[in-house]
Amino acid sequence: MSSYSIRHEVFQDILFEDQQISIADGLLTIGSGFQWRSFVMCAHMPLVFFGLARPGVSDKVFIYGQPWITEHSILRAVLLQYRSTLAIDRASIDEIYAQGLVDAKIAFPSLWSGVARWFG
Repeated sequence: MSSYSIRHEVFQDILFEDQQISIADGLLTIGSGFQWRSFVMCAHMPLVFFGLARPGVSDKVFIYGQPWITEHSILRAVLLQYRSTLAIDRASIDEIYAQGLVDAKIAFPSLWSGVARWFG
């Protein structure tokens, strides 16, 4: 993955930089070396296959396109990894992720946010 940037209100008053991420002016920039796993992203292919989700943006890595929740999954992973440094609690992270799934119009957002909360 090349570097990736996400603008989110949770980062508005934070100024932070290390080897993997930097945050300034509400913009989170994630370096190319950042790695994360997402159970919900793994479920993208069968959801599209069975018609429960629409194909994502064309991507050479994903058969059915890049999952619509990529941005929200990486945001959640960064928040979880840096939550003590960024002074954000787990409940807020879960709320941000759940709202992201709703915004991305993912099928069964409550189910997937619950699965993500349960499995970490």
